Amino acid sequence: MLVVTTTVLIIACPCALGLATPLSITVGIGKAAQAGILIKDADALQKLSKVNAVVFDKTGTLTLGQPKVQAVHPIGISETELAKWVVPLEKRSEHPLAKAVTDYWSDANTLEPEQFENLKGKGVQGIVDGKQIVIASINHIKTLGSTYRHLKPLLLRPPVKHIHQSLLLSRVKPSH
Repeated sequence: MLVVTTTVLIIACPCALGLATPLSITVGIGKAAQAGILIKDADALQKLSKVNAVVFDKTGTLTLGQPKVQAVHPIGISETELAKWVVPLEKRSEHPLAKAVTDYWSDANTLEPEQFENLKGKGVQGIVDGKQIVIASINHIKTLGSTYRHLKPLLLRPPVKHIHQSLLLSRVKPSH
């Protein structure tokens, strides 16, 4: 159907060639998106027709477009207990990495959070099972100051390139 439509445009319209190129680029970007390939620049798609070899390096520049938890390293608690605190908050988060976390622990028994707050661009926090929980990027955790000073040695480790790292902090909810 697209070929017929394009052919009619080229024959019937004096500016058909001006329409054909943008139309084909739009269709090409759409087809690539359906296959899970993100093309950010239409010019790159046009230049691709002149490419006869593609070489990829091993630095993690190719992705599936779906984040996945690679490893969990609980400190001082079991992974089951960690899931009990993390999953209730991540289920309420809209961040793409939250889905990766909930997929990783899809069979975990979880509780409903007593409180939840989305820290835009930083992480999430809330109260689960009477504990105040903060799940955030290492950079945000560093800004929390003396409250979490005991984690300083962990925070000084250099981040792993191309891997998003999050940290879970908890403390008993202060009584009011």
